[in-house]
Amino acid sequence: MNARRLGLLGLIVGGGILLLRLLRQWAGDPPVQRASHKEAIEPPELVERYSRCMGTLPMRLTRASLARYVTASPHWRILDVGCGPGWFPLELAAYLPDAVIVGADLSHPMTVVAARHAQAADQADSVVFTQARGEVLPFADGAFDCVVSTLALHHWQDPVAVLKELQRVAQPAGRIIVFDIRRDIHLWLWTALKVGQTFGERLQLCENDEPSASVSASYTPSELQRLALQAGWERVQIRTKLGWLMLERLPAQTTPFPVPPAPRRKRNSRT
Repeated sequence: MNARRLGLLGLIVGGGILLLRLLRQWAGDPPVQRASHKEAIEPPELVERYSRCMGTLPMRLTRASLARYVTASPHWRILDVGCGPGWFPLELAAYLPDAVIVGADLSHPMTVVAARHAQAADQADSVVFTQARGEVLPFADGAFDCVVSTLALHHWQDPVAVLKELQRVAQPAGRIIVFDIRRDIHLWLWTALKVGQTFGERLQLCENDEPSASVSASYTPSELQRLALQAGWERVQIRTKLGWLMLERLPAQTTPFPVPPAPRRKRNSRT
């Protein structure tokens, strides 16, 4: 390699490093303290925007992976609390066409959009959507053999009350799975999220300050474990991956995994 090419390569690498550092400074640090979040998405234009965001390829891949995990054991009555525009219940219905699946959401406009999606997917008979508060679910004790919630935990104003309700409406030996984003993400993932958010706002795929506001309102694994224990979940398992975490109530005979530690954060050397 001659000197000119070597110099050009060094210039490209140096420019890339400088760009990454500038992006890092622009994005700031991931949130340490949890911030509150609005409980429901009500304005129709924001509901439509959120629905489009949840329909993007990364979200579809995430839902498909989670649906495969949920349906690894057959379930016949499934409840999704905080179902949003209904994409996850419809994903479950594709895996379990004979199951009865109910989606509940606090936002009435969300349930309208979800019902529209079910109609378009020709699944209106197998997936039903209803408006309901997570703290007061309109179902009998033990009505479902699987209760799930995806990307709703950080919206709940009283998470302990909702977790108690999830346990109440689930059968004693049934599965309960709560999947959400996590706050203790790596600083480079936070930077990438902030960059993606900028483009998402321009393309009207997300509302203002999202998804960073949702990350700020989310929980760490240890915080979520404490909430579950306060709600009376005696045996829990928490798994993490990149920017996600998943809480699951375990049957009595199952040995839970330890709660994963929070990732180490480098000290900010900027003055």
